[in-house]
Amino acid sequence: NRWYKSPSEAVKVTGVTGTNGKTTVAFLVSQALSLLDRKCGYIGTLGSGISPIKSSGSLTTPACLDLHEILAGFRDNDASYAAVEVSSHALEQFRVDGVKFDSAVFTNLSRDHIDYHGSMEAYFETKASLFLDHDVRNQIVSIDTRFGVELANRCGANVVIVSAKTDPPVNGRPYVFVNSIDASESGSHVIVRSSWGGGEIDLRLIGDFNVANALEVLALLLCYEIPLDEACAVLGNVTAPPGRMEPIKDLIEGDLPQVYVDYSHTPASLEAALQALRLHCQGELWCIFGCGGDRDPGKRPMMGEVVGTLADHAIVTSDNPRYELPLVIINDILGGMDKHEAVIDNRMEAIAYAISHARTKDIVLIAGKGHENYQLIGDEKKFFSDHEVARESLRIRAGAQ
Repeated sequence: NRWYKSPSEAVKVTGVTGTNGKTTVAFLVSQALSLLDRKCGYIGTLGSGISPIKSSGSLTTPACLDLHEILAGFRDNDASYAAVEVSSHALEQFRVDGVKFDSAVFTNLSRDHIDYHGSMEAYFETKASLFLDHDVRNQIVSIDTRFGVELANRCGANVVIVSAKTDPPVNGRPYVFVNSIDASESGSHVIVRSSWGGGEIDLRLIGDFNVANALEVLALLLCYEIPLDEACAVLGNVTAPPGRMEPIKDLIEGDLPQVYVDYSHTPASLEAALQALRLHCQGELWCIFGCGGDRDPGKRPMMGEVVGTLADHAIVTSDNPRYELPLVIINDILGGMDKHEAVIDNRMEAIAYAISHARTKDIVLIAGKGHENYQLIGDEKKFFSDHEVARESLRIRAGAQ
């Protein structure tokens, strides 16, 4: 921090933490502020940069030395803001030490990284430290999970509480809440009420969870004294980050199913993704998914149960097996499922199968890897893109028609 002359003193840094939604919220913060002519950098799972994001790393939050170097680069390129994804590992491993956070956003908390933290309580306390151990000017907390409620109660009277539910308790705190959500084929019309007044957002993102993400971004914009109408308008112009409920459209014509690629790789995020797509689905819902190897095995049957319950057609495949046998991981997943369409451990074949068998009005969700363009198998890092495989499978189907 001293070497780079305290970059976070010159750049207003927003740290975004939580199990799900970090990437989308941080990406939307950067996008919205940039659209408002407030130059904002992004650091997170997708890489780092100031529109466009150019570089990518292996960590959600870079190592401490790298983080300060990137923030210094933002400052030297005249960015006044930065949105940073802050993982629980980064907090535990002191990667954000020395960073002065102007704002902090808490999205939600659900089961993940128990293999690392040992318990949900320890996982939560690590996340909470971003708010409780740093002198943060703007604290924005979603109270739609019990952990969010607890964190908001520990933050004090000035915390901005956010909820996508219609009637949560305010208790005298500043707030941003949903009044109503009207889902359409391409997004949602959202009416909001807040301590700053009422407004409407025509959000071009699929799913109620993206409404929740957008509300947190709205709360931050309002904390930055951007007028409510202007903040709502700019959120009507933002687009999804790569691999986050990303539609595979391109210029492929024909009677084809809708296909989405999403990074959802926890029971809660899979549930949210499938429930979101169900609202927009006129036919049947397909889901291709797997679980990463050398990671929390306890969530595998839970993910299987979610997909087996919420999807009409569940296809279990391989994700990043790392040093585990793919079929061992798959068997763990099947332990939570009463029914499934198929087990196809070759991920490319699994995607091709779903897209070739789905009907025109069906929706196909390819879950787990999102923006990643590789598969980790043993010591190998093989090129693999759900996006490219899906696009090619759609082309083949369109050509066959």
